Amino acid sequence: LPFAMVRSGLHQVACTGFSRSTKLCAKNTNKNNKRIGGPRGAGRRGKPKKDGAADEASEMKPVTIPPPSKIRKQIIHLNRPGKKTMVPVRSVCTVEVDDVEWWENPDNDNPYGGRLWPSALAISEFLITLGNLEGYDVLEIGCGTGLVSILAADCGARVVASDVSPTAIKLCKVGWLETQKKRQKQELKRSKQKKEDEETSDDRLGESEIIKTGSLNTLQLDLFSKKGLPIISENSTNQEIVIATAMMYESKLAAVLARRAFEACSRGAWVIIGDDDTGEREGGRQMFTSELDQIEKE
Repeated sequence: LPFAMVRSGLHQVACTGFSRSTKLCAKNTNKNNKRIGGPRGAGRRGKPKKDGAADEASEMKPVTIPPPSKIRKQIIHLNRPGKKTMVPVRSVCTVEVDDVEWWENPDNDNPYGGRLWPSALAISEFLITLGNLEGYDVLEIGCGTGLVSILAADCGARVVASDVSPTAIKLCKVGWLETQKKRQKQELKRSKQKKEDEETSDDRLGESEIIKTGSLNTLQLDLFSKKGLPIISENSTNQEIVIATAMMYESKLAAVLARRAFEACSRGAWVIIGDDDTGEREGGRQMFTSELDQIEKE
């Protein structure tokens, strides 16, 4: 990670570039090279109504466009920084939209959750350093393809992945299902290896089998709603972590994200914010920090 900042319980990670062995499709793509916009948000492209009033009846607009006809599965291999092993600590699956017509549809005003963005990978690599996440409750807002949520659940956490986009939620569900299938195959392979030789440990599977898999549920959530952030469990003694990545591409969305981050911190949660160069497009990153400063003064 290029740098990390810690203040008032808020962990902010900004990612501008990094190297990895697996190809990462995290840029806006389309045949006509038109500017699609930023990554996905947890609101209607981050724009509330003109009068600023929240309309509970219209918070969740029904999707009127056809679902994407093509998706692309990716296996993401994650390892701890500086750890050189033949087998990665965790390998998880994510699913992206690979449908140009879906991306170019003018009625599709929130397509950004269909791509995997660099800051999601950066946060996932950060979570790997925490090791076993059993005993943690993770809420991701604006989950998109769900890499962060899937990785956290695969490392033992109880996870709720939220997004305003039904398509993004479906991508997250498919990625989690494929990750579980992959984990089951590894467990069967390990069991077979143990039967063949009880005295030899299966080092080929690395550390991924040591951690018990957690759980992942999804929730449709609009950050501009008046409703508070959901609590995974009222009676849980687990440490809560609230995560958001690539959501500062519009200043209004960045501002409401700052307030949601403060809301989470005020109830004792750890908050991790990931950003990439899209946060500099409309001054979103600057808006986030200035809004947070203002909230702290209040």
